[in-house]
Amino acid sequence: CDWSSDVCSSDLFDPARDKGVIYAFRGSDPSDGEYIFKLRGLTPANSYRVHFQDASAPDRSLSGRDLLNSGLHLTLPVPNSSELVFIEPNTSH
Repeated sequence: CDWSSDVCSSDLFDPARDKGVIYAFRGSDPSDGEYIFKLRGLTPANSYRVHFQDASAPDRSLSGRDLLNSGLHLTLPVPNSSELVFIEPNTSH
C-alpha cells in the first residue's frame, strides 16, 4: 500500500464457511474518508451480521443481496486510521 494514498484495503471471504473480513486502512490523504467495498462470494438470500471491530460504525445486519449489489459503506474520518470488519451469517433471524 501507498500510505500517502486515500485507502488501502484487503478483503477475504471463505464461501465454504460463509464468513469474511475486510481490513481497511486510511492513509494520510485529507479526503472525506468514505469508502464503498464491493464484496464477492456471499449468498444473496442470506442475512449477515457485520461487526466493526474498532467501532467506526454500529454493528448491523444486512442481506447478502445488499452487500453484493450496493457494497459495504465504511467511514474512516481520521487520517491514518483503520477498521476490521467481520462478516458472518446472522444467526438471530
